[in-house]
Amino acid sequence: MKYLGYFPALSPSEVNDRVAQARKAQKIWAKSSFKQRHQFLRILLKYIIEHQELICKISSRDTGKTMVDASLGEIMTTCEKITWLLSEGEHWLKPEYRSSGRSMFHKKAKVEFYPLGVIGAIVSWNYPFHNIFNPMLAAVFSGNGIVIKISENASWSGCFYFRIIQAALAAVGAPENLVDMITGFAETGEALVSAVDKIIFVGSPGVGKMIMRNASDTLIPVTLELGGKDAFIVCEDVDVQHVRTFLPVFMWRA
Repeated sequence: MKYLGYFPALSPSEVNDRVAQARKAQKIWAKSSFKQRHQFLRILLKYIIEHQELICKISSRDTGKTMVDASLGEIMTTCEKITWLLSEGEHWLKPEYRSSGRSMFHKKAKVEFYPLGVIGAIVSWNYPFHNIFNPMLAAVFSGNGIVIKISENASWSGCFYFRIIQAALAAVGAPENLVDMITGFAETGEALVSAVDKIIFVGSPGVGKMIMRNASDTLIPVTLELGGKDAFIVCEDVDVQHVRTFLPVFMWRA
């Protein structure tokens, strides 16, 4: 055991203050250009590629996973998502013109995409880098702010990764507090759910049900990525010693 640092458990009032600050920043960022958003992504991508070993070491130190698993699950997946956003993100956010139908032939119709506001994300400990960056990338690129509650089991690595995001945002002149990170336990997460415009959750089905119930009070959209779907079945005819070598990998994906 090694002491890694002190991380406060934020109260509901403190969470509300953080969301309010993110909301002010989001109103400014919503008017940002795609050029500025692309620049933000490119800075992140460059940093990740150049410092991937450090990122993996931080993930490995906080979760116990191997460097190989950290590279595959943290670096490669995150870089792929950034690359996709750089290539396709602007296209999918452009207005779409639609047929107005025969009864409205004299009118024109189009669908425009507007930011939701402030997104809340409650993420698990098993892939601390990817689970933070995954909701953040899409939220910021589409003009939203985001407040992320990191797992109490991976607060040290989460706070380290948050500094990477802060530096990239500052480099492109983004408003302060556009992306924020909070630490704490269940009370902190509950407060976040009731304060934001959409909630993203990565974790267990039991907690997912509670989040969905709480989100129904304000009718905000909910995205749930729940565990328990990665069964590992060992049959009688296998070499148990061989299976033991790669069984731990599946622990991080359950």
